[in-house]
Amino acid sequence: MTLLKKRILFNLIKHHIQLTKKIFRHYAIKRVPLERILSLTQRVGTNQFDVYTGSLNISQIIEDLKWENVLYHHPYLLLFRCRDHSVWLSQGIWKNQKLYHHIFPARKNIAEALSENGYLEPLRIHSNKYKTLLIAYWLYLNQSEHNDYLYYIERAREILGLSKINHQHSKVMDDFIRYFI
Repeated sequence: MTLLKKRILFNLIKHHIQLTKKIFRHYAIKRVPLERILSLTQRVGTNQFDVYTGSLNISQIIEDLKWENVLYHHPYLLLFRCRDHSVWLSQGIWKNQKLYHHIFPARKNIAEALSENGYLEPLRIHSNKYKTLLIAYWLYLNQSEHNDYLYYIERAREILGLSKINHQHSKVMDDFIRYFI
């Protein structure tokens, strides 16, 4: 039996790359306008964060929140491991006088320290890079006229009002592009 039955907060766009890609593919088929996609990307905020790269869906992640999977607990905080060895945090948050459980991937150093048998490493990324990749992916899905993904990254940065990509940015982006191709 799972520890949490209701009142779950999970920012899918920010924390689950595979499901986000699935949503974007669906939106591309439905011809959802760029303005709607841009509003979705605003949900990722302005800081660095961790993104789950595995294949479990949200129900499976929540289902794996059982006492036997808990690695650490403290009032309003649980760290737990899922069946794919990903490590997650469940942080209690009071909202509208009710306790909600905000679930998100644990940082690499936390996952590494608490996992004896290995772990699925989350993707640590800054919000502007992630927004760039999301918009570039959406542009690619809707246009597909260029084989060079950097073309779509440049276009996405222009749409987001970010500076042009330089050599240093390009090397960093190369590490993350593999999740979108």
